[in-house]
Amino acid sequence: MKNFCILVSLLAFVSCAPQSFQVLSDDYSSSAKSYNTSITILPLTEDLVDEKVLESYLKRKGAKPSVISARNKNIFKSYFGLVFSETATGDVHDLIGSDNLSFLNDVSFTDSTLSTDSKVELPVIIPQKGKLFDPNSPTDFTLLAQNISWEIEFVEEQSKPVGGSNNQRFEFSMNMKYVIWDNTKEVVAGFGNLKEKRNLTKIPERNYYLDFFEDLSRKIIRKSPIQERYK
Repeated sequence: MKNFCILVSLLAFVSCAPQSFQVLSDDYSSSAKSYNTSITILPLTEDLVDEKVLESYLKRKGAKPSVISARNKNIFKSYFGLVFSETATGDVHDLIGSDNLSFLNDVSFTDSTLSTDSKVELPVIIPQKGKLFDPNSPTDFTLLAQNISWEIEFVEEQSKPVGGSNNQRFEFSMNMKYVIWDNTKEVVAGFGNLKEKRNLTKIPERNYYLDFFEDLSRKIIRKSPIQERYK
């Protein structure tokens, strides 16, 4: 019989989320990337849009709000942009924790569905048009992160043969959608859904999150117009 697992989690929908995939438009797929390509990282997209846009988005099949505790959101604010800036060669303008976003006042967001060549659909929130950067720090691209689910789950697996011992462990899981916006052409340059899991041997601490966000950042950068900074 196949192994089975019991997941004890408040996020039942996580197990139904689409597997990881990433898409980069052909216009940006050249292997010759500029070391000076810059990017802005904005707060979670759901925090930027008005209530009507968010409500419309959540009516789409497969659309979910971010489910992330205040503590974990602070961890994301503290570490993700910092680590991303260390894995890119160009300038990274980290605005994840910024309250000074008045430059977005004239930007209209809309709910949309992006699709892959294999017809996998990803409901997202994107701008209708506009440049998503602080005029004092213009960048070539902007990263829009959204629909984050983040949980520590208890996992129990029955080993073979049936009746054998049960293996128990804790598992850290995170699911995140993202969109890369071209600030020059005002179009979507790339997008993806990243679903990551890690076994835990103890409560995650700072170095754990730094390592995790480095892996996440490198996956995004490798499938983007941004040049990766190697170790």
